[in-house]
Amino acid sequence: LLDGYTTDSAPQWLRQMSNDELREYIKLHLTAILTRTEFKEASVVNEAFYGAGIPGNNFFYARLGEKFIEDAFAIAHAVSPQTVLILNDNIVYGFHGENSDDGVWTNSVINGESTAIFNFVSQLVANGVPINGVGIESHLIANDFVSKDNDNTIEQYKKDLMVLMEKYKNIGVDVYITELDLNIAGLPSDWSKQQKQEYKANIYRAIFEACLSSINCKSVTTWGFSDKATWMFTNGYPYGAGESPLPLDMNYQSTISNYTIKQVLFEHWLQ
Repeated sequence: LLDGYTTDSAPQWLRQMSNDELREYIKLHLTAILTRTEFKEASVVNEAFYGAGIPGNNFFYARLGEKFIEDAFAIAHAVSPQTVLILNDNIVYGFHGENSDDGVWTNSVINGESTAIFNFVSQLVANGVPINGVGIESHLIANDFVSKDNDNTIEQYKKDLMVLMEKYKNIGVDVYITELDLNIAGLPSDWSKQQKQEYKANIYRAIFEACLSSINCKSVTTWGFSDKATWMFTNGYPYGAGESPLPLDMNYQSTISNYTIKQVLFEHWLQ
């Protein structure tokens, strides 16, 4: 409902508002949407964090301070008390550096960014702010998982994800895997297409198994379901080449990942 605009990307009409007008806009904006449609769940604040906190160029933060998040959830709850209110944010992942506190990607979902988000949510929940859930954005690059021991890398990601979910369970907050897609461009060039698709499917399996094993993980949503409509093939994708990120291909045919997801769900149902 409130996007993670930067001070540069916010539309001009929004930038022209005074701080008081901006607060009133947020109230009217949330009220209008939440009264026109009955939502079971709603992402109230999206992509506010980066690195070890809220960056100074976040538009709403720069203008109103971090209290804009608390105020937005309070307004949303007052207008629509039956709706599950979610803070959605990206958790960076990848083998691009060891220091996660400055926004550099790391090889664990337990890093400076996810810790900053957890600490922030934990404090607000303790203060009575109605944050019911946290969305764990998952725009992933398969090559970031590749190491000398591929299976263990994927298994470690699954374990770390479960640890993060457990931390939220302990403070009474649900988790949602959101915006999941998995770019397989960049996997070793000597891998066959079959090998790449199998590796992608193994990562999908790990994520679904982590969610299904955590009682407070409520859903997994992918960023689209077919490569026909992925953002990865647009000019706005910031990570270079994209390849086969979703369960269905360009022709809406199943990749191995789609069958793997069904298998994981069926195995869970049997148990």
